[in-house]
Amino acid sequence: MVPLSIKKYVYSLLKLGQIIALVFPFVVVAQFPSAKDCNTAYRICDATQSYHFVADTNPGAVDDSYLVTIGSFTIPTVYCISGNINPYTEWHPAWFVFTAQYSGEFGFLICPDNPTTDWQWALFENPICGNLSDTSHYLRCNTSPPSINVQGCTGIGFKDGFFWGGSNGLQAYVNVTAGNTYVLYCSVLQWQLTAPESATLSFQGNVVTSHPDLFSIPNCNLSTADFVKETTKVFPNPFTTSLQIESKSSFVTMALYDVAGKQILNQSFTNTIDTSNLAKGMYLLYLTTADNEVVVKKVMKE
Repeated sequence: MVPLSIKKYVYSLLKLGQIIALVFPFVVVAQFPSAKDCNTAYRICDATQSYHFVADTNPGAVDDSYLVTIGSFTIPTVYCISGNINPYTEWHPAWFVFTAQYSGEFGFLICPDNPTTDWQWALFENPICGNLSDTSHYLRCNTSPPSINVQGCTGIGFKDGFFWGGSNGLQAYVNVTAGNTYVLYCSVLQWQLTAPESATLSFQGNVVTSHPDLFSIPNCNLSTADFVKETTKVFPNPFTTSLQIESKSSFVTMALYDVAGKQILNQSFTNTIDTSNLAKGMYLLYLTTADNEVVVKKVMKE
């Protein structure tokens, strides 16, 4: 028989767990190393979780920055985040990607383990990783220093009763659009910090609370390459006079080969291919993104 004192202790722990669950409704996933490049960004599938990540000074395999000339200086830049460490501006980089299933008011928080660490961030909408200098994909960017009011957190929305504006390091909510993909880049400002830095990313806003499955798109848990492949549809197949291509990814080129390896087509990407002059038979369609992700589809003309 279990002693009554132990029963009471276990019951008190269970009650404490219920209280914690009410006060902290978001689940924190295990700590993980950050993705260091845009084209391998960590895909987020659950908007209700908090993501505790660790970033070191390794800039990754790809230099995602581009050069901007300001006066007599040429500075490596990612959106509003600039650096003077050659050849990279990426310092403790962390890249995330998520695709919205719904439209609405959206925000996020990046909260450092060390509240004095100055995390910067840039948010892009439907960007091409190989062309981040395209300003048409810019959504929000922040380089404000950390504020003790919000324990060094930065982001979009509010924290501990403090809203955007002033010296709080927060910006006003943005609206996300259903079907659009968003890329979030985070980095540490203080170049003198050489040890790994860690922070927690979480999400907020009406669209998050109203739709916990905000990011739970089909095939969300696939790797970046597999996600590009699985979310690309080519139809009809078999085809007759035309082929249609639908994808959540941004392709830049396309090529078509017959089964003998002869190149039939090589051009910039379009959503429709006129196939009226093709002979009947099997073909291989190659679709390439700006990040050199290649999708190959086998298609047949009747």
